[in-house]
Amino acid sequence: MYTLDEVFNQALADRFAGNVNGVGYEARINHGTKISKDEETGEIELFNISKGGGYYLKLMGLEIESFLEGGWRHGTYVLSLSNNRSRLDSIERSIRREVNGSNNPATLRGLQKRRVQALERYSFFNQLIKQSKNGAD
Repeated sequence: MYTLDEVFNQALADRFAGNVNGVGYEARINHGTKISKDEETGEIELFNISKGGGYYLKLMGLEIESFLEGGWRHGTYVLSLSNNRSRLDSIERSIRREVNGSNNPATLRGLQKRRVQALERYSFFNQLIKQSKNGAD
């Protein structure tokens, strides 16, 4: 188990995390996750930057647990896996709508290509999670 301060320090030390410091806060971004610490209050927040459209969604409850249980990298992998699962579900719904609707071959090929790419990313992050559980992080 980790504290949010420890997770934040792991993010600061992560050479793959992008530095996105701003006025009054320190922040890092990696694999669709942003972690920030307010310099005045010391409050640490985690955000999902892959969902929410024009704004970042603040992580809550169970989403934060993966960071507290496995650390920064493990948490980013779990969140990315979840985001890819949602993306796959959306693509599958689009394929079903297209097959039951206009059944346009070009659209179906495009959706199938997106599905293959999403499956590859899903598999990649699943493998990273397994490695991080085994301490190969």
